[in-house]
Amino acid sequence: MKVLFSYLRPHAKTIAWALAMATLNQCCLLLDPLIMQRVLDRYSLPANSADLYVFLTGIAPWLGAIICSVAIAWLAKSEQTVTVNRVSHTVGATMFSDGVRYCLRMPFYKFETQRSGERVERLHRLKRDVETLLKSFINRIFTSVLAITLIVLYTARVNWVLALSYVIAAPVLTYISMILTRRVSSTNHALFLRHSEVAGNTTETLRNIELVKSLGLTEQEISRFDRASESILQLELEKVKVHRLYTFFHGACVHAMRVSLLLLLFYLRFRNLITVGQFLSVYLYSYSVFGPMQDLGNLILECRESETSLDEFSLLLREAREPHSEGTTLPDIHTLEFASVSFSYPGRTHQVLKDLSFRIHTGETVAFVGPSGAGKTTLVKLISALYRPTVGAITFSGIPCQNLDAESLRMRMGLVTQDTQLFSGSIRDNLLVVRPEATDEELRQKLAQASATGILQRASSGLDTLLGEGALRLSGGERQRIAIARALLREPDLIIFDEATSSLDALTERQITESFVEASHTRKMISIIIAHRLSTVVRADRIYVLDKGAIVESGTHTELISREGLYRQLWERQTGAEAA
Repeated sequence: MKVLFSYLRPHAKTIAWALAMATLNQCCLLLDPLIMQRVLDRYSLPANSADLYVFLTGIAPWLGAIICSVAIAWLAKSEQTVTVNRVSHTVGATMFSDGVRYCLRMPFYKFETQRSGERVERLHRLKRDVETLLKSFINRIFTSVLAITLIVLYTARVNWVLALSYVIAAPVLTYISMILTRRVSSTNHALFLRHSEVAGNTTETLRNIELVKSLGLTEQEISRFDRASESILQLELEKVKVHRLYTFFHGACVHAMRVSLLLLLFYLRFRNLITVGQFLSVYLYSYSVFGPMQDLGNLILECRESETSLDEFSLLLREAREPHSEGTTLPDIHTLEFASVSFSYPGRTHQVLKDLSFRIHTGETVAFVGPSGAGKTTLVKLISALYRPTVGAITFSGIPCQNLDAESLRMRMGLVTQDTQLFSGSIRDNLLVVRPEATDEELRQKLAQASATGILQRASSGLDTLLGEGALRLSGGERQRIAIARALLREPDLIIFDEATSSLDALTERQITESFVEASHTRKMISIIIAHRLSTVVRADRIYVLDKGAIVESGTHTELISREGLYRQLWERQTGAEAA
């Protein structure tokens, strides 16, 4: 709850206003029984000789007071409702936004081990639970506590025994409710985890719908979803069962207390210790006490559910975030250097990269090749500052990466990967994401450099053509071309092609390779190529051959072919396969 209070603190004045309106509303509503007691005891029940005129003029002000109190209560309730809704929605939205912000700033390895759908479902549930809790606290819990306090004060003036009965009944019933809802809390936590898991599975399935349908896995995925839904249903039924038992015992306790109070009222009236008006007013007030007590169970259940969401949110806020340096913001990248860099993934002892050392200057095109598992993809993650080296140093323009702001560094880079990531918007939206101020002419120019003009010619709406989620309307090669155009549009100081042409034909691959090799020389940028297909790296200024995380060879294509090394073996294997 400390986290929730920290979010409520900026809205303290608004919440105070809502509580003031709730207090005014409750005080006005509680005037009715009090006025009725005064009218009964003074004008209706006494046997007197007052005429009708005196009777009517006597009760008229009290009836007017009832009308005024109802009107004020209605206005106060309206203002209270609007204010509470504004605060609850604002706080819920702020916590959701902060949750997303914290997720985006978590270290990259967190995303490699967790599904995004689970995080989103938990944040959506947090927002709903917080909004419900805040509305319940002000609209129901606060007003109920206030009503009980005012009624206890009134009954203390009527008879101290009545006040004592309320003082004892309220805490006892609250304690009973807390005990009975413990089992519900554990069920809520299990439901929370299962809902998050199902959301993650569903999001993952829909994101990979092309693979699911292509492999005929539709019915299999439906069956898996049905099994998960069945487990959720069983938990929900268990929750309903526990809730039903709880409601029964809680309702029985409330009813027993109400009957006990009524018996006490009859006794006090029998002994003539209270008037008829006081009897009726206290009895009417009992509904303002035992009604909220009857609803106390639902309130505690809501608190239990919100507690689960807030605990998960607190854990999220305590999780490690990506290191952020307030030091140097890199204006441009002139050199990239690895100095005896070794790397192991968090939680593992095996070194994926071992003692890498190289230096790349502006205008150079450098390639990294090697068999699968050699460490090429990990190398890209280190260059992109998604991970920090375990041993050694990575420097950009002579500045160690740990002294640089990671975001400003990445904004100087362009990246195209084998698994092309495009958004569901238009072609223009996917390009402008890296340079929002770019003109349509610049977009078409970069598409031409990426050999993607044919996509525009076939598209129904040109740059405004919608791609759909994951750009499923495009082929793998078309997606890669748009991704290449996007990387070139940023006009970066360092551009990385990680199997960026794997889905392209040989002719298009050669055109694009020549294009960005030429661009690296003319624009004075660093080009890094990661490739399995060695035909992609023939024109590179220098080629590093990786094997088991270490550099085993380096040189130009001609130099490496002349040696009896791993590069020559890979080249002969690929060219032999092509010849066959």
